[in-house]
Amino acid sequence: MTQYGLPELVPVGELSKEEFSPQVTFHCGQTFGWTQLGSSQWFGWVERNPCIVIEGNGKVTFLAPAGAMEAVARYFCWDVRIADVLKTFPKKDRLLWKAAEQSPGLRLLHQDPWETLAAFLLSSAKPIPEIEKLFRRLAVWFGTTPYCIFPPPFPSPEKIASAEEKTLRTCGVGYRARYLYRAAVSLAHNKHALENLCQLTTDEARSRLMSLEGVGPKIADCVLLFAYRRWEVFPVDRWIGRVLTRYYRVPRRTQPQGKLESFLRSHFGPYAGWAQQYLFVWSRKNLA
Repeated sequence: MTQYGLPELVPVGELSKEEFSPQVTFHCGQTFGWTQLGSSQWFGWVERNPCIVIEGNGKVTFLAPAGAMEAVARYFCWDVRIADVLKTFPKKDRLLWKAAEQSPGLRLLHQDPWETLAAFLLSSAKPIPEIEKLFRRLAVWFGTTPYCIFPPPFPSPEKIASAEEKTLRTCGVGYRARYLYRAAVSLAHNKHALENLCQLTTDEARSRLMSLEGVGPKIADCVLLFAYRRWEVFPVDRWIGRVLTRYYRVPRRTQPQGKLESFLRSHFGPYAGWAQQYLFVWSRKNLA
């Protein structure tokens, strides 16, 4: 498949619709860089490789350059079966099972750490469609490889750092420009900082991320969950906070971080982060 100026894309694999729903996964608040093409196709970048996802006939097919199969497999976590994840959920947690049933095919992705950090720095108090537009706008503004109707890959820290903070504000980033710019400058000067987090414990990696200006526990946990496969991490934002207070009897008053984490991991298990995403999607539909 060669069109729109893209390199040749060929089928590199497929998943059943039970294992992966693009519609649910790409719009559930964990990723913001996928562009929908009609009703059953999506375009995005996987480790700088163009990728088209096509849904039909009970399956989802992935098109990418011939040498990108391993990158696509990593990104979409082909080694994880949703059925195996669900087996770890507490059987008596009716709300969690209801949330999972409402989002069949929701799959967590293994995303680029810088893109994930940038996305959640941009996401504060914004609805998902607006974050997607802003993410795309920055890609186009700073991009170097435009492909007709497709936005280019998200710009590197070096590219963002080479601009000025006021340029980011011109793009509509607002007050978040300061945090995005300073994170980009920090990482441009320390190119292996995000790679090195793989070698740290979850607590150590969280602390390292929170040393960046504008990164609190929630953003750090989102990066750990969506970019480092720390499946046990359970990010808590205002939506999840409502769920925990109303349905799990977690007091509104801020809990000591260690005590809250202990409860979340013991209750939700080794795939607590997957449980969080199901509950997040459910809360936005039912508690808005």
